[in-house]
Amino acid sequence: MTMFRYHRHRGLLVALLCLLGGLPGGCAWVHWEFDHQAGLRKAVKNRQRALILFTRGFDTGANQMDREVFSDPDVQHLMRYFVPIRVDAGLNPRLVEQFGVKGTPAFVVVRPDLTVADVQEGKMTAEQFRHFLIKNSLH
Repeated sequence: MTMFRYHRHRGLLVALLCLLGGLPGGCAWVHWEFDHQAGLRKAVKNRQRALILFTRGFDTGANQMDREVFSDPDVQHLMRYFVPIRVDAGLNPRLVEQFGVKGTPAFVVVRPDLTVADVQEGKMTAEQFRHFLIKNSLH
């Protein structure tokens, strides 16, 4: 198989997995930072809020949000005002404890001074998530 054909088929496979919710790290709708320390440093440096998404493995709620919420153009627009960070709760128990996360998916908004602005647990619709982002970008 030529390199072109390999990449073309690989792209189709990735797109199919995205649509089926089979990628644990999510799709390219949001450019997640997977290193939470680097993401928080970026938020402080840019004076932005960090939005930390806690998931756990193949979290069905987070995967559903990947497909139905993070693909929403209005959500994508609002996400530009945050540094999005995606954390596997199972691999980061100290961080889970630090932010008081009880279940997944969970969202923690962190101010540039590294104080917590808001915590929301459970999956949300695109409309609910837009309201959550707007509320947390104004305070």
